[in-house]
Amino acid sequence: MRFSINLIRPTDGSLPLTFDPYQTSATGGSSFTQKIARVLPHCMACFFIAIAAAVVLTVAGPFGTLGMANFWTSVANWLGLIATSLVIALMSKRIISTMLGTQSALVREFVVVVMTTCVFTPVLHLWLITLFSPAEDAVPSMGYLFLLVLLICLSLSVLMLTVSLSLQGRTTPESPAVQPRLSKRLPDAFSGRILRLTAQGHSVMIQTTEGTFDVRMRLADAIDEMTDVHGFSTHRSHWVVADAVADAARDTSGKPHLRMVDGALVPVSRSYVAALEEEGVI
Repeated sequence: MRFSINLIRPTDGSLPLTFDPYQTSATGGSSFTQKIARVLPHCMACFFIAIAAAVVLTVAGPFGTLGMANFWTSVANWLGLIATSLVIALMSKRIISTMLGTQSALVREFVVVVMTTCVFTPVLHLWLITLFSPAEDAVPSMGYLFLLVLLICLSLSVLMLTVSLSLQGRTTPESPAVQPRLSKRLPDAFSGRILRLTAQGHSVMIQTTEGTFDVRMRLADAIDEMTDVHGFSTHRSHWVVADAVADAARDTSGKPHLRMVDGALVPVSRSYVAALEEEGVI
């Protein structure tokens, strides 16, 4: 069975809302199933980690919750609390990415941590009282819970950023094994790597790890000379190297951008959104 929701195209020129789980990608197969295949391993890993954390919390019995319920009921309660915290964190991250998309990753991450802490602390306090019904003197104050949640969120944030930077360092070497043909148009002393290309009039601005170089040529010809490097167009005037993309972001107006490893924001036009979604970039 196939279903698709298509709304009338808005008068402001924006894209209509369309959902078709059987939409075929340019490379063959279903783009919907491709997205599922990409995120499923991460979801499964989070699921098993959450179960392990729930079991540990049940055995440890913090805040006087030990023995307040049978083992499996306690595990289910803690698992529900963990799931709630993840939902709050993801929603906070989405909101902050939209509102502060032009800010640095550290600023956005810190605001996400504070926002998650402020929202989740009252939930935790109410959860302890309602579901576990521990002794009144065993329930910590809101202030104590706030500091505890803030410390845990900061620790997890630092851990994830450290892992992300470590993986980024491994996947973006300073000097690629094979330089693209376009690098021959750069100075002889050039030994870095090309990050992105931008069309400017009759020239192409080549952004590299060693600075910016302007070369008089067409963007299409410059892209042809990057055939040895995996990349994609984000706009009729922009082309980026895949390994040089740090993450996806949105500016204050909600328009999508790609944040590069050098901190620059590259715009994404509507006509390229579908292709970038298939690549798993946005």
